[in-house]
Amino acid sequence: MNALPYSLKSKPSQDSITLPKASRDKVDPSESRYFWYPQRLGVKLGPAEFRKRLHEIHDGLEVTWHPIMERWQVWYKMPRVRYHLCPGWFLLFNVETSDGEFIPLDERTLAAVYEQSGKKWGNGLNYWNRIESEHQRQAERAQRDRDDKSDERASEYWDYMKIKNIGHGSKFANHHSE
Repeated sequence: MNALPYSLKSKPSQDSITLPKASRDKVDPSESRYFWYPQRLGVKLGPAEFRKRLHEIHDGLEVTWHPIMERWQVWYKMPRVRYHLCPGWFLLFNVETSDGEFIPLDERTLAAVYEQSGKKWGNGLNYWNRIESEHQRQAERAQRDRDDKSDERASEYWDYMKIKNIGHGSKFANHHSE
């Protein structure tokens, strides 16, 4: 006995129904986040003043407007990229908040670009040293938190075990004298 009122059998019986095969709708490539790259015909580039400041960080950077997502996008020219929607360009990020909200092109965008650039650390060794020191700080903070929790639990036990009848004679003597 089938518990469901329908089944997906190839030979339907009197008690079952067949469902049609779902068809896939075509996806419009212009909706992809990679479609509106800087060399695409009809793409809107960012304001000239902002682009000038962006090129001061690196000549291969460019900013475009994605009309469907309604977000600015920051691109990096990278000839080895062979993706058919954006050949020769690598999408660094969409300009938006961490919650996906719109933000305009401003200092925050330039700071995010600079954070990802090689100029920030100068070379790979400096970058690696920063990563190691950050890891060390996190490990020390975690150890300090563990020690603090352990000390807190130990102090509660220590307070519980203290002799609390100071000035009233021996706790042992008072207990056994009755």
